[in-house]
Amino acid sequence: MRGTAGPRNRPPPPCRSRRPRHRPRPEAADPQAAQPRGAPKPAGPGHPGPIPFQIPSTLRRDPMPQRTVTVGSRSGLHARPASLFVQAAARQPVRVTVARDGRDPVDARSLLSVLALGARHGDAVVLAAEGDGAEAAIEELAALLAADLDAKE
Repeated sequence: MRGTAGPRNRPPPPCRSRRPRHRPRPEAADPQAAQPRGAPKPAGPGHPGPIPFQIPSTLRRDPMPQRTVTVGSRSGLHARPASLFVQAAARQPVRVTVARDGRDPVDARSLLSVLALGARHGDAVVLAAEGDGAEAAIEELAALLAADLDAKE
């Protein structure tokens, strides 16, 4: 039967929900209701208004120590130099990260992550660490990166 509406040709049933699909907004009788959502409400008489949030001094941290270093190895951070760098980073008491060209920092203890940076000779990398001993860790790793680790000893 070609002319009859089968189960596939039938229109969808009407929505039987009793709730309206949207609520009509009431007309703004007072000026506060006319403001857009999320806008600060004006302070009433005797109320100073919103108090700005400040981080307590006990919770503030000094910025993470960072240092920009130029890679000194002729082959860059590849194979042997990267392995020596990762071993030195693993000996540090703090977590050290390394980044190149404004990219996201990676864990300096991960050989694959350091190799994936693709840092070549003369590239600038940023070392960062946080915690007790961060400055000393960055100094030691920066000296290691700046040295030519491929030179014959």
